[in-house]
Amino acid sequence: MKRNADYWAERFKLIEQAEHNRGTAAVSDIEKQYREAQRQLEAKLDAWYRRFADNNQVSMTEAKKMLAGRDLKEFKWDVHEYIRYGEENAINQTWMTELENASARVHISRLEAMKIQMQQQVEVLFGGQLDSIDSAMRDIYLDGYYRTAYEVHKGVGFGWDFGTLDQRRIDKIINKPWAQDGRNFSDRVWSNKQKLVGELNTTLTQNIVLGQDPQKAIDAMSKRLNVSKNTAGRLVMTEQAAFCSAAQHDCFKDLDVEEYEIVATLDSHTSEICQEMDGKHFKMSEWETGITAPPFHVWCRSTTVPYFEDDFGEPGERAARGADGKTYMVPANTTYKEWSKAFVNGDKSGLQPVPDSGTVKDTPKSFKDKIQAVKDKVAANGGVVEESHLLEAGSIVADEFTTMKSTVKAEMDAAQAKLDVFNDELKAIDDRSMKLRGVKRGLYTLDEVGLKSMEELKAEETALLDRYIEIHQTPEYTKAYKELEDAKKRYKGTQEGNIEWLYNKLSEVREMGSNGLDVVSHLNKSSSVMRPIVEDAYSRYPKDWVQKSINRGRLTPKKVGRGYYSDGQGIIAISESGSRALKTAFHELGHRFERAVPEIKAAEKAFYDRRTQGETLEWLGAVTGNTNYKRSEMTRKDKFIHPYMGKDYGGSAYELVSMGFEDAYCNPLELAKDFDMQAWIYGILTLL
Repeated sequence: MKRNADYWAERFKLIEQAEHNRGTAAVSDIEKQYREAQRQLEAKLDAWYRRFADNNQVSMTEAKKMLAGRDLKEFKWDVHEYIRYGEENAINQTWMTELENASARVHISRLEAMKIQMQQQVEVLFGGQLDSIDSAMRDIYLDGYYRTAYEVHKGVGFGWDFGTLDQRRIDKIINKPWAQDGRNFSDRVWSNKQKLVGELNTTLTQNIVLGQDPQKAIDAMSKRLNVSKNTAGRLVMTEQAAFCSAAQHDCFKDLDVEEYEIVATLDSHTSEICQEMDGKHFKMSEWETGITAPPFHVWCRSTTVPYFEDDFGEPGERAARGADGKTYMVPANTTYKEWSKAFVNGDKSGLQPVPDSGTVKDTPKSFKDKIQAVKDKVAANGGVVEESHLLEAGSIVADEFTTMKSTVKAEMDAAQAKLDVFNDELKAIDDRSMKLRGVKRGLYTLDEVGLKSMEELKAEETALLDRYIEIHQTPEYTKAYKELEDAKKRYKGTQEGNIEWLYNKLSEVREMGSNGLDVVSHLNKSSSVMRPIVEDAYSRYPKDWVQKSINRGRLTPKKVGRGYYSDGQGIIAISESGSRALKTAFHELGHRFERAVPEIKAAEKAFYDRRTQGETLEWLGAVTGNTNYKRSEMTRKDKFIHPYMGKDYGGSAYELVSMGFEDAYCNPLELAKDFDMQAWIYGILTLL
């Protein structure tokens, strides 16, 4: 049985990871903006030096000369374009005023013009940055607030009306400073922008004074941009942690949670303060960001969870204060979409109100208790298991599976976000390289790709290749790639691990395996290499099913090219070898249990009829493109994971149970693609 504190920690770590991923995505977006700004700045600076340089240098005397003729006209045109862009994209008014003043001036130096052009790129960069951060923080707060309410309702098993969010309330929260210096993220972005503008201007001026090569100015500006980019990343992730924490604080208050507990993400990077705060609990009245609630520092990954002295405390009693005076059941398999429809949008049709006497303490809390609650419903129904019972019990198992996988899924998403930062640049390199190759093939002219000679093209190709190799060799890329591959492997799991998880989970609610049963004699003491494979598969199924299969008569295992089950001949034929043979054994035993456990066949027919209602039979070869299927092999494809699942043997047998069992044990992520079928298969394994 899962401890209460562990349950809350697990669920709220998932919320923190989801919002952390939103922050990471915002950082990735901002990094793209920095790359574009750098490209534009380098192009402007390079063009400026090309126009005014003498021996690859621009003296201060030359730089201070006034623009005239065509140069002045081009600059005025640029400024007018900047003003139009600013009007369309709401760039800050102070800069707009400066641009209008510059547009009206008759005399302006080359250096001043370059600085204006540089600042325009910075203004565009930081305008986009502010929009990205504002949008991300709103999403993080909104999602964090409702996800928190969802987890609390689902965790205690009851839902009740609470304060929903409107735009005015969100605006107030977003613009309110949370740090002790009294500045919000908009203030910090503006401050970072002013600092970068000053640094870029200083860099350009120093380069001219020292008579340095323009590439040195470009390299120096690139470093300044990189520092600014890192500052922006820290800002986003710190703000993300703050707004995620604020969302939980506000939601806890609206739900009348009285105490909260700190939960740190414990790994090799966990700070000392987070390690010390982990597990501490406080009253809601003691909440103080940075002191008793996260974030405690930059890049903080700590979160908060509801704290109850005993099993869930008494929030169910407080829930009676809902707007309609009712409290509703929120089963463990309730999806976020279903919950949102009821408690955010107000449509509670289909929800079951809790009787007046119901309290949170009456709610099943552990997996075993939840399944027992479904079994009690079956008993109250005269022992008849209906499809609704199968789906309810199966959804509980599916929820356990999702919870087990979700932590790794979050790690996988985080690793992918890190890798995407590099992948975006790699794609840009590929796109540019294709354009350059297009010049060689006559698809583009040098002018169309912004080059003047084939020597320039060759030099750029070399630079692109060097950068491509450099990215793949950077420790950050290598680490992110390894993290992603490792997470993918752990997310998929091994066949052995998947089988073990389902066996152990089902063992909590029913007797599993073949221990004490004479399976060897049942399999005719066969000397076939497939006998131990079939024994292994039997040992993972419900024990009463195995007994019923033994009672039905003996089976003879065989090794063949394509597996099959013959009830009349008593043959279970297995193809392949090793783990693939075990998959086949799970599949073919599914057909055996269709015969040995009559309730399975009845449930399968009802499910098949519901899913394929109104569909006509089609040849499997036409549906799949595999013409090796016999003309007699027909299917109703529905939206099954594979068309073969809809195969119909004239109403006497199907492939739903066999393929469903095979995936449930050996490839559960495949089964999870069809939640309806996943819940149904898990329900059969749990209740029948």
